[in-house]
Amino acid sequence: MHEIKYYAKATVAALAIGVSAITFIGFAAVHTHTVVRLVGNLFA
Repeated sequence: MHEIKYYAKATVAALAIGVSAITFIGFAAVHTHTVVRLVGNLFA
């Protein structure tokens, strides 16, 4: 039964990482133009 618990934990961890990655990518995509402007201002 320990294998099932381990598999469940691994699955939850993988899902959490996946959701975090998707959220981060979505956030980055939405805010890319803002980040580019900020970086552009820093180096301008």
